[in-house]
Amino acid sequence: MALPCTTSNPTALCTVKRLATPNSSFVGLAGTEHQRAAKEAGVNIAEWFADLDYSPEGKLIITQKHDPIPHDVITKRVKNLLENGQVTTIDGTTIPLGVNVAEVSICCHSDTPGAVENAQLVKRLVDESNARAGYTDV
Repeated sequence: MALPCTTSNPTALCTVKRLATPNSSFVGLAGTEHQRAAKEAGVNIAEWFADLDYSPEGKLIITQKHDPIPHDVITKRVKNLLENGQVTTIDGTTIPLGVNVAEVSICCHSDTPGAVENAQLVKRLVDESNARAGYTDV
């Protein structure tokens, strides 16, 4: 059963998540009510799409039909996020992913043409970034 979107539900969900699994993150879009609620509950939250566009205000742009995204574009976006915590917008500017975002789930939209290859590229880029930072597989 889906919960109606109210200001109290994200707060309740984040509070329960923090109590049940205190050392993990909650997946949700940066700049949303979920992020506000997560911050209040002391829960890390962020979700970002490597193959979708963002407005200059940082809002995710979802279209009915997705065009293929060249791998050099995805590579540039992912590296900018991982190295600088910045999101590239449709007008070419960059903006911070979110305030005090320490962790992020990088997603690929499943109905974008080439989604599997896009996800494989993102994984490789994340693995390379983690290796440079000294993180190992767990």
